[in-house]
Amino acid sequence: MVYTFIDALEKEQMNRYSTIVNQAISYIHNHILQDLSLQSLAKELYVSPSYL
Repeated sequence: MVYTFIDALEKEQMNRYSTIVNQAISYIHNHILQDLSLQSLAKELYVSPSYL
């Protein structure tokens, strides 16, 4: 029950952002324990770092 509520809340909050921002957030959540940089994130999302 609580997990369902949390999932619904996260999905509602994610809809406030553009698709690319949602993809970036998802990537960061999935790779939080790895070294992350703006350059690596941009490369993974196929955009330039300045776009992010």
